[in-house]
Amino acid sequence: MADANDAPSVFGGNKGGRPEFQPTDEQRERVADMVAVGITYEQIAAVIGIAEGTLTKHFAHELATAKAEANAKVGKSLFVRAVNGDTSAAIWWTKAQMGWKERKDVDLSSSDGSMTPKPGIDASKLSTEALREIMAAKDADSAD
Repeated sequence: MADANDAPSVFGGNKGGRPEFQPTDEQRERVADMVAVGITYEQIAAVIGIAEGTLTKHFAHELATAKAEANAKVGKSLFVRAVNGDTSAAIWWTKAQMGWKERKDVDLSSSDGSMTPKPGIDASKLSTEALREIMAAKDADSAD
């Protein structure tokens, strides 16, 4: 005989209506591929045809691990190239993974080592003849 607890519930449970979503292996692989390349959850849910909440509920493992797995594959590939003599890969690896940087040393000190700038020429105090001589000397230097 049927028990009263077997009756469909009006207030909850899945006693009717749409069956609960069950992801397929193909969907799991597709979600992982999209997560790996940075597609948003909203876009992934739209492609799969489910709500974002359903995505996070049923694909939690793929959402949590796919990006790290993809990064590991790319990192391994780059590492192999670097250790096998690919100079570009080795340079990138040293910068990204070892913290190396390219730097250019710029000496900002003056000739006397004081870092005090030398006073410039105040052209307002020069005579017209002195300015002409300076310009002539400059023109002569640039002609050489």
